[in-house]
Amino acid sequence: MNAACNACRRVAGMLCGLLLTCPFAAGAAATASRGSTCNNNSNWRAPATGTGNVQIGTLNFGAALTATTTLNYCIRVQVGAGANPPSPAAGVYSDTFNIFAQYPNSNAGALSPNAPVVMTVGVNNQCVFNTYPGNLAFNYTAFSATAQTSTTSFMLRCSSGLPWTISVSPNPAVLQGLRYTITPSPASGSGNGNTGQAVTLTGNMQAGQAGTCTGPTCSGTQAHTVFITY
Repeated sequence: MNAACNACRRVAGMLCGLLLTCPFAAGAAATASRGSTCNNNSNWRAPATGTGNVQIGTLNFGAALTATTTLNYCIRVQVGAGANPPSPAAGVYSDTFNIFAQYPNSNAGALSPNAPVVMTVGVNNQCVFNTYPGNLAFNYTAFSATAQTSTTSFMLRCSSGLPWTISVSPNPAVLQGLRYTITPSPASGSGNGNTGQAVTLTGNMQAGQAGTCTGPTCSGTQAHTVFITY
């Protein structure tokens, strides 16, 4: 069974980063000891947290009264139980944090006035297949007194609160002269973000059909596409 899908990223908001600690001395190149690699525990650190969670750099003033340097940082967007909230709705999320300079490089060092930085992340509404549907198989005898059914399922993951619907094409369909339908359950719902939702596809080949098979047995296949509308 063919399936159409879009990639999805869910966002929750977590920053990791940077307290600039800079000796005001001339004659050295700018260096950085903490780069832009993120992990789930590398939150922004306030002053007075030691030297292990800060950026360390050197400002080369020379004869000038001002100097600049460049240090890397990153913004990490987290999902799941550690996020706040765990499954936020799509939208625009922003946060303001402060950067300080401190000299000397210790908790006793004097802090410069803070420089506020505003970080903004935009999150689009999207859906994705966490798992894909498998095949439906029918073993049908001509003029069967009962309908034949077959099921397959998949996991659908959509942005929190995002309404979605499922459809299958072609539906109904005919294979070897035998008409059948495919019904999704549930056919619609609302996204719950990180955990995903199970959807079952049930194929039903109606009873009492003659079909077009002219031999002892016949076989055939029909590709279907599952659409997510949101």
